[in-house]
Amino acid sequence: MSLTRLIHDLSVFPDSNAVTCGGASNLLLVTFLIPVSAIMLGVGFLGETLQLQNIAGMAVIGSGLAVIDGRLLPRLRKSPTID
Repeated sequence: MSLTRLIHDLSVFPDSNAVTCGGASNLLLVTFLIPVSAIMLGVGFLGETLQLQNIAGMAVIGSGLAVIDGRLLPRLRKSPTID
């Protein structure tokens, strides 16, 4: 049970300072990373196997974070100028 608690605490650790440094919106973005860090810690410390479902889920979370963050879409919308 203590190993489970340790892995949980390590996966939640990025949340601890997010509100004071970046605000509640950034805390929400960091919270989406908890399942990703829990999977990676499970693979690293518990020897769990990384399945295709896990990789697909991490890709969905990553693309969702990119859309929510709002910095990626304006870059994609800019048309390149030729000088």
